[in-house]
Amino acid sequence: MIKILKYGLPILALLLLTQTTQAQTRINDNDDKQTNTKSRMDGLTINGIFGFGLSNAGWSIELSPGVGYAFLNDRFIGGAGLKYSHNVFFVSSNNDRTIQNTIGPRVFLQGHVFNGYYGHFEAQFLTIKQKFKADNGEVTDGGSFTETPLYLGGGMNRRFADGLGFNVEMLYHLNYDGPQTANLFNRLVYRFGVSYTF
Repeated sequence: MIKILKYGLPILALLLLTQTTQAQTRINDNDDKQTNTKSRMDGLTINGIFGFGLSNAGWSIELSPGVGYAFLNDRFIGGAGLKYSHNVFFVSSNNDRTIQNTIGPRVFLQGHVFNGYYGHFEAQFLTIKQKFKADNGEVTDGGSFTETPLYLGGGMNRRFADGLGFNVEMLYHLNYDGPQTANLFNRLVYRFGVSYTF
């Protein structure tokens, strides 16, 4: 099932985005008939998330571009994207640290609630590579492993120009398991981003 989500949903999203269809709308104005053409680009949304975190334990930076498409009378947006983050955690008082690079695809579904507010579900399929750097400069390879965090929450989109908007989201990590993922993920995630809707 995870393989279907990991590979099938992004491929399906890309296929939907690359198809072009035409919908004809007939407008009667003083007995003049006019035909308008609407392309699938009208429901396309491009978004990007930039995050930066700083705490006593370290710092992190995240970039997550994505593409979505509105469906069912523009009440829902389904899409796919990529997540990349670089995390540095200080593990002791003598400046030893863990460095993690995380990358992988993500798929999401948003449902319009009212007046720019929406519900958000997201699944990420991440590969995490880590290394340990001692205070003396010695670097040890920590190997790589995979994680599949699932998030559920909500957000708000405010338009400030034609098609351009600002997003704020708060998501809850559904499969957070305490100490095992505490260095990788937070239980609550706050994100800010910019989107453009065609």
